[in-house]
Amino acid sequence: MNALPVGPRAVADAESRARYFEDLQRWGFDVPYNAYYAGLYEDVITRDKPAYVEFAADAKSRGYPAAIQIQTTVCAGDRVGLDQAQHDVDNKPEMRGDKFFASFSSRPWRDYLKELTTIFVNQYGYDWVIFEEPMYAVDIPGSKDPFHAEFTARHPNIRYPDRTQETPEYLLVQQAKADSLVDFCAELVGHAKSVGARKAGVMPWFFIPTIENTPPVTHNPSCPIERISAIPELDTIVVRMQPDNIVCNTMRTGDELADSPKLYYSEIMAHSLGKDVICVSNPTDEETKPGDKLVPLDFYRDATMSALAGSPGGFTRHWYPKNYGEDTKHMEVLADAASFTSRLGQPVAPVAFVFSYSGTIHAEPYTYETVFQFYWAVAKRLQFEAGVPMLTFFADTLEEDLARHPEVQLLVLDEHFPLTSDEMMAISRWWQGAEKRGLVAFGNGIGFCADLDKPGLRPSCVACPGVFELIGLKQEERPQYVSDGPIKLRDVSRIRRSAFLGDHLTLPVNTIADVRRVFGSRASVLYEVDIPDAHVPVAAEWRDRATLALFCGFGISDETAGIAERAIRYAMREVDCPPLLIEPTTPDMLWSANKHDYVVLSNLSDKPGVARAKPGRANFWDCRERKLLSDGCAEIDVPAKSFRVLRLVGRRSKFFDVLGASCLRKLIDGAGRAEIELLAGQKTTLVLRASPREIVVDGKHSTVTQEVINDAYYVTLNQCPPGERKIALKW
Repeated sequence: MNALPVGPRAVADAESRARYFEDLQRWGFDVPYNAYYAGLYEDVITRDKPAYVEFAADAKSRGYPAAIQIQTTVCAGDRVGLDQAQHDVDNKPEMRGDKFFASFSSRPWRDYLKELTTIFVNQYGYDWVIFEEPMYAVDIPGSKDPFHAEFTARHPNIRYPDRTQETPEYLLVQQAKADSLVDFCAELVGHAKSVGARKAGVMPWFFIPTIENTPPVTHNPSCPIERISAIPELDTIVVRMQPDNIVCNTMRTGDELADSPKLYYSEIMAHSLGKDVICVSNPTDEETKPGDKLVPLDFYRDATMSALAGSPGGFTRHWYPKNYGEDTKHMEVLADAASFTSRLGQPVAPVAFVFSYSGTIHAEPYTYETVFQFYWAVAKRLQFEAGVPMLTFFADTLEEDLARHPEVQLLVLDEHFPLTSDEMMAISRWWQGAEKRGLVAFGNGIGFCADLDKPGLRPSCVACPGVFELIGLKQEERPQYVSDGPIKLRDVSRIRRSAFLGDHLTLPVNTIADVRRVFGSRASVLYEVDIPDAHVPVAAEWRDRATLALFCGFGISDETAGIAERAIRYAMREVDCPPLLIEPTTPDMLWSANKHDYVVLSNLSDKPGVARAKPGRANFWDCRERKLLSDGCAEIDVPAKSFRVLRLVGRRSKFFDVLGASCLRKLIDGAGRAEIELLAGQKTTLVLRASPREIVVDGKHSTVTQEVINDAYYVTLNQCPPGERKIALKW
């Protein structure tokens, strides 16, 4: 699903629309995509109406869906007044030029956007609706913000905070802001579906912290992507990050990667939460003023390849006069990558970090920007250096995340991302499965608590309730053990394979969690502090036949990321995680695999890259070369500044690939039959090992047009019109 956003006035006449659809087709995009961005209501129903209506009609006449994107934060002020704006704690409205940021608690603003949605769907003929960029730009909404009245009505006995300060009241306001924003999105999405939209989506604000349009100091937009993705009627998530956001230094990771194109990979992986994922890849720099120059080509190429490695289901780029005709090389890069996205989406991995938004709402000592760095230390280590794809699960939707990813065998917890008892119970139920599963909990003794009535830093034992008790540890009254220098360890494990640190027995930190083994417990201490006449466990585990729980008391940081990786790899081995399908052996190689067995490898280096492959008895189908790689392929070469898209094909499988679809949703691939669910495009062609005996589309037999190329059968379905389709094949 590759979309080409445009404004109504750029396609207001037949000639510009014809050029638009010519570009859409030659770039291989398949979603015509108009936009409403804080325009005047009178313009929508008069001046711009013909452009909106004719664009949608033109899209449908060509066999495409017609999509409309509606801005949800910036308000023109003609129908909804300034009294409905987001106001900061000093009651200054959040202005952007002559427009303002509307409050998500505003009933007039919600009703206005619902009215626009009804017009676009019922009167103007749009099929898909995307609600754009909900985010809070204020930390504590002032008394003139509609949020204030909503909050005080629900919490009449709570003292409303008047400054950014770590108190239960402040935390409650932050949670209520997120609740209001999610409810706002759910109401709009539900309304879009109720008036006839075939698909509805949201473009949330960033997951990785940014200074763009976020509250000063905290940079918390109160936009929980997992809760938005969990809206039942929602179909699509559009990842908001653009290359210029990174180039122009608006991202905040706390390290040298803040301006790296690799951020795209992590941002997309974090948004992969069960819904269709499309990512923005606009080649124009809209941040630099005076601006509208092209993003440097080398950076744009790396950003696009990084995004592709995260397995998105599509790209978008803006279609407008800026740089038109000057971006040919940029579009060659994007069109090439976009041509493979129809098979992608829904990445899989053996490991997932459990991220909790309750750890990101604090005022001190860690805000969203700074607490994020505990997650980032392990994410960048695994994804960029170790070559281990890592998913991000979320505390609020943990049970759903676990159910959606049966391949995940190991969870990573950190004391700064706390869980409730109910969320820990979800992990306990997950453990009851037949497969071996485990968790690794990191903490240096002090973190956050998920209970809003317990603000500020708290002992690690309350961050993940039950973990210490399960393993057989207790935390001392003094939560941290502090040394004058790097802490030396001694190996006290009785099993050689448990010595995951090898000869690295000096920690690069001087502070750890101060815990003790409970007498009589089943805890096995692997490492303890090397001091005489004392036993301070640093790594301890509990295990039974199918489960492992490992606690590492050194916490996660840039300094400990290397030994954290060792702990995670050890736990992966102990729960019998299969060997990684791909192991990069050269730097700057990003990769992922998805649930349909497609594999993307992107080499961002200016030198040729190599990855070890372990396909077992299966083969790889090369989606670009359209051929099977040799049996037992042990190495995959990826040219410099390039990528490869492969599919793992079992020996008995007869399905190689699908061409021409907008999105592959489901694939059951057996020896004698296959079942496929997809969003069909203009022409759907299946690439098969053998000619099928029968093909059924939506319960009806379909005729086919077939040709054989290099021993592969290219089977085009003659009765498979655009739209959601179910296909069954028999051999």
